[in-house]
Amino acid sequence: MAGKMPQIIRDANSAVAYFDNGEERTEALSARAEAYLLGGRYLTQVRQYDLAYHALSGAIQDAQAVRDMDTAGYAVVIMSWLLLRQGRFDDAERAAIETADHLEPRISKAPPERLAVWGWLALQAAAAAVRNNRPDDSAEARRIAESAAAALGRHPDTRHRFGRFDTTVAGMKGLEDELISENGDPYRVIDESTGKARFSDHAMKAARIAETDKEWNRHRLTVATAFVKVGEHDKALDRLTAVDYANPQWLRHQRMAQDVMTAIVQRRKRRLTAEMRAMAAHLGVLG
Repeated sequence: MAGKMPQIIRDANSAVAYFDNGEERTEALSARAEAYLLGGRYLTQVRQYDLAYHALSGAIQDAQAVRDMDTAGYAVVIMSWLLLRQGRFDDAERAAIETADHLEPRISKAPPERLAVWGWLALQAAAAAVRNNRPDDSAEARRIAESAAAALGRHPDTRHRFGRFDTTVAGMKGLEDELISENGDPYRVIDESTGKARFSDHAMKAARIAETDKEWNRHRLTVATAFVKVGEHDKALDRLTAVDYANPQWLRHQRMAQDVMTAIVQRRKRRLTAEMRAMAAHLGVLG
């Protein structure tokens, strides 16, 4: 898909230029907003931040032009993620929380997509706040996300074009924030994510979540981080290996995976195993 994105965006630009009014122009702007959103998400993933910012700004502008506030809101979710990756925590939180306030739905009547976007915005605000050493603001934003997830759980079909958002995702993100916070407890993260616990691999498989699910795989990286913090390097590597098997290209772009492997290399007192050296090389930690 990444290789096709430039042509998709060129085609969308041509359509917008050709149709200057009416339903056709609305459809062209909607299509370009989706193309920009997809491109911006990918570019953020591979750390091409300037291009990603341009694409996401275009997605927001086009979506607003056709009054598609859900798409505009989700573009802000990705924009907040971009700012978070750049360490711009104030900007990331402000963008997410202001948009969440603007889109706040009437929960009892809100459609699934609006609830999901609102919830994702709250999760991004929580992530930015906890990284900015504001635990109270993070907890408040997380409560909003949990409310959205609980309301979304009442719908018989929670699938939508913005990906998976549910109580499990909100809970896993909460554990990630727990690990980052000043008084975070890695043992709690491990306890809630191993064996048959709610956020364990066993639970994900029982719920028939795909092995390629990015939220599950990111949670595995959170668990790997927790294992590193308590000195369980082999178990941390097991989580990295599981993610690599399911999503090798995705893993290579994850800073959290690189941080886990760097910590193993630097802290391990015994010689690295062959598997550890191979993973370190795969992630660019060892030459």
